[in-house]
Amino acid sequence: MFAFSAVNLGCSKNLVDLEFAIGEILKWSDRAPVEYISDPEDPNAEYVIVNTCGFLSSARRESEETLAYYDSLGKKLVLMGCYVSVKDDTFLSSLKNLKAVIPFISYSTIEELVTGKKSKFNLTAIARARKAAHESKEAKLTEYLESIQAPGK
Repeated sequence: MFAFSAVNLGCSKNLVDLEFAIGEILKWSDRAPVEYISDPEDPNAEYVIVNTCGFLSSARRESEETLAYYDSLGKKLVLMGCYVSVKDDTFLSSLKNLKAVIPFISYSTIEELVTGKKSKFNLTAIARARKAAHESKEAKLTEYLESIQAPGK
């Protein structure tokens, strides 16, 4: 069972992006049990997708506080949203339960990023891969995923 909840921070575009991601996850139900839980604090919500904002320093702070809070509850975290492009790798590496960081271009690949064989992603490699992906919008997903997988996993 993939039981998840979601938290949206920021603008209305973020809400649309989050709804898209939730829709992608709910499509998995034809292959595996999936349950959306509206309350992210519900003990049954194993994963929390946090759609962040990184536009203003106050928004970045709110994103970090929200991520730290759900990490302290032991939730498996999936980070998406504009904070990804301005994030603090030192802060993210302090999150014990961070399972995936999803750049904008990869929202439709959320299943592979969250449930892939690799459970943790190399944050430094993500920055390199994100830059390469933005430079070449045609980058193949498999190449992208290989570049962000944690070494030795």
